[in-house]
Amino acid sequence: MYYISLLRGINVSGQKKIKMLELKALYERLGFTNVQTYIQSGNVIFESTDKDNTNLAKQISKKILEEFGYEVTVLVLDKNTFKTKIEKHPFNEADLPFLYFTFLSNIPEMIPYDKIEKAKQDTEEIHIVDDMIYFACRSGYGKSKLSNNFFEQKLKVQATTRNWKTSKKLLEMIQEAES
Repeated sequence: MYYISLLRGINVSGQKKIKMLELKALYERLGFTNVQTYIQSGNVIFESTDKDNTNLAKQISKKILEEFGYEVTVLVLDKNTFKTKIEKHPFNEADLPFLYFTFLSNIPEMIPYDKIEKAKQDTEEIHIVDDMIYFACRSGYGKSKLSNNFFEQKLKVQATTRNWKTSKKLLEMIQEAES
């Protein structure tokens, strides 16, 4: 089965540097096949016979710590789950350039909607569905208070965020790999 792993916080502002060729080789040493990376921010498509997403994420995270010395949050989604999450976003086509997906490690036990609403700008719209945040950030993600760190702190879960373009490309890559 094909999977997409999303690594949080590598190659950002010179932190936790991992070259994609080295990351690809690490996945291959773990026994994964058809490994492909996309851009420098830790997006990896791979095939594995292991059907346990949590186990896959732990294996990858452990190996990164062993080989690079970095503790990295790794979220693994099978191709069908990833596809469903991307395709079921609640926004219209005009919002796609401003759309961000925040993947959560778990379903939050509590969602402080009041704190989110207080931090939200008028140009922003947010939908939280289970372990996923759909976020239209029409004024630019860099200007928003609703960052990945904000959600991790308020929801008490680990998270990683990807924009529409990256998410769409990952979906295309996995579909091409299967054909």
